[in-house]
Amino acid sequence: MSNSSCSIVRDLLPLYDDKALSPKTAEVVKNHLDKCPECRDYLAHIHHVVRAMQNQNARNNYRYSEVVRRIRRNFFVELAVGAAVFSFACAALIKLASRE
Repeated sequence: MSNSSCSIVRDLLPLYDDKALSPKTAEVVKNHLDKCPECRDYLAHIHHVVRAMQNQNARNNYRYSEVVRRIRRNFFVELAVGAAVFSFACAALIKLASRE
C-alpha cells in the first residue's frame, strides 16, 4: 500500500474502531484493511489500547464509588451517634426540669 493511503486510513482508524464513520468511508477503510496487513495490525493495536483504557476507567469508577459508599456510611454512622447523644441530652434535661 502507498504511504499516503496508509497515513489517511490510520488517521481514520480510531473512528472506524468506534463505528463513527459514514458507511461509504467505513467501506473504503475496510477495503484498505483487507489489503494492508500493517494497517490491520495498527487497528488491532488501537483496539487493544482503547479496551485497556476502558477497563482502567471501569476500575477507577469502582474505586470512586467505593470511596463514596464509605463516606456515606461514615456520615450516617456519625449522624446516628449524634442523634442518640442529642436524644439522651434532651431526656436528661426533661428529667431535670420535671424534678423542679
